[in-house]
Amino acid sequence: MKRSSKSQEPKELGRFDGIYGERLARPDSDYLFSELLETRSSTFGWDIKPHLHPGLTQFFFVEEGAFDFFEAERKTHFVAPCVLLIPSTALHGFLFSDEVRGHVLSLEEAYFKEINQEILSLSPAGLSIMIITEFNENYNVSGFKSLLKTLDREWKLNEPGKPYMLRACLQTLFLMTYRLQVRNEPIAEETGSPALRHYRKFLALMLDRGGRASVKELAEELAISAVQLNRICKRISGKSAGQLQQQSLLAEAKKYLTYTGYSVSEIAYLLHFEYPGYFARFFRKHTGLSPKAYRSAEKA
Repeated sequence: MKRSSKSQEPKELGRFDGIYGERLARPDSDYLFSELLETRSSTFGWDIKPHLHPGLTQFFFVEEGAFDFFEAERKTHFVAPCVLLIPSTALHGFLFSDEVRGHVLSLEEAYFKEINQEILSLSPAGLSIMIITEFNENYNVSGFKSLLKTLDREWKLNEPGKPYMLRACLQTLFLMTYRLQVRNEPIAEETGSPALRHYRKFLALMLDRGGRASVKELAEELAISAVQLNRICKRISGKSAGQLQQQSLLAEAKKYLTYTGYSVSEIAYLLHFEYPGYFARFFRKHTGLSPKAYRSAEKA
């Protein structure tokens, strides 16, 4: 979405340790929040500005209505029903129609990973945004709606064995989502293979370190050589480890240029470039534009 050149961008990205609009202390390790999608969205005029939730994974089930979904580099229009699984590292925003109805779960990232260890060992789910728009007779809209209703009721009550019931519901919910994702986008590598585990860990390390570590250093942390890491990345993604790292760095740069008021020099520092000139050359090489020209084009 193009932004008015007259508007003043915030200095920093919108960051919420809790749910959108609430700048609370960091959630507990087993934090879970359940609410209807329309409750919070309507409070903000159905316009949820692009933001981050450090340490918080979110699950959106959109049962009715339509919306625009904003990521770091693009806007996509969706019509219900659909499911979105959004990791803590992903910039995201929404512009909902006022007919939108659905459900949102927000849970602490470590809790999400703990209850989904087996699923995460099979798929890179949780490292990038997952969007499901196709359902089937085994995993249909009614099934998701019913399970979320059960989970929400359990979350609000204080029955014996509550933590175990919540865990069971959440594991079922994420396994249903994973199975739909696999049917829609089959994983190229055999699930559970050492290569896939190395690939997933590389992506996680890359997101965590940003531009602070070289491919060789990341490979050493995985106890493999840089050559092996490149082969694995090529086989699974079609890109070398270096290309994936540059792609991630470029996405971060575009995010800062589009959604913040940081200067080019400040962005270069945030992305761990030694000098602003190095950052400008990197950005021009991959986009054909200087950082300033890219920012001006996004605001035009």
